[in-house]
Amino acid sequence: MDDLFASSALPPERKHYDFWSIHAREKLGLPDDWRWYRLEAKGENITVVTGAVCHEVYKAGKHKGQINWAKRDKETDIPVPIRRDEHKAWLLSWECRSGECHVCHGNGQQSVGWSLKDGSKYRTCTRCNGTGASVSDGSPEGVKTGTGLIEDDSAAAKQDALSTLSNPLPKGE
Repeated sequence: MDDLFASSALPPERKHYDFWSIHAREKLGLPDDWRWYRLEAKGENITVVTGAVCHEVYKAGKHKGQINWAKRDKETDIPVPIRRDEHKAWLLSWECRSGECHVCHGNGQQSVGWSLKDGSKYRTCTRCNGTGASVSDGSPEGVKTGTGLIEDDSAAAKQDALSTLSNPLPKGE
């Protein structure tokens, strides 16, 4: 399935990856057409990404062309808990694999807001300085600091965040 959002709100040349769906599919080995439809915060550190496979779209009315989640495949309706630090580390890993900046999705421009009058507003990406290229090589030393991606910029904190990719969800969270 195409992991780029198809949205009339984005200019056709702008990419926007569905990171929650990609991460959840990789974590549990879900089908390529599995997509999230609900995000729930559980405490400060866990997001539960709930999704399913759904090919049904509304055929008429104000929602025409949008996914009809009421007709999703209930057997693929799965909640996936993802820790905050795990997702941050996964984003760094995605950058290394794709070669694109995760903040601007490789476009060089990050979103800074939206208004009814002006629509979407963008600025030069503060992570990649507008290049659209990954600034991480996957190692703790390759993580660009000062981006808010990892609050504690010590080498130990960076290594801990990157190591969470393979760690299971701790009991009790």
